[in-house]
Amino acid sequence: MKEFKGTKGKWLAEESPVTKGFWSVGGGDTDITYLTLNPDEVEANAKLIASAPELLELAFKFRADLINMLHQSPARDN
Repeated sequence: MKEFKGTKGKWLAEESPVTKGFWSVGGGDTDITYLTLNPDEVEANAKLIASAPELLELAFKFRADLINMLHQSPARDN
């Protein structure tokens, strides 16, 4: 499997204390300022973006566990 080339480490989503609707999303050396025209969605979108590295890590773990389970299961005759 190829090595992950994205921003490593925990990402955070924080609303600007100065300007409502501006969110800083990022991790490591990366910061993204995020704004939306729909303020009902900005917090959810910022938190989803911030959780992307964790979701990807879980997807890789699930894939590895599934492959391991498939290799351990007895062969079936059909």
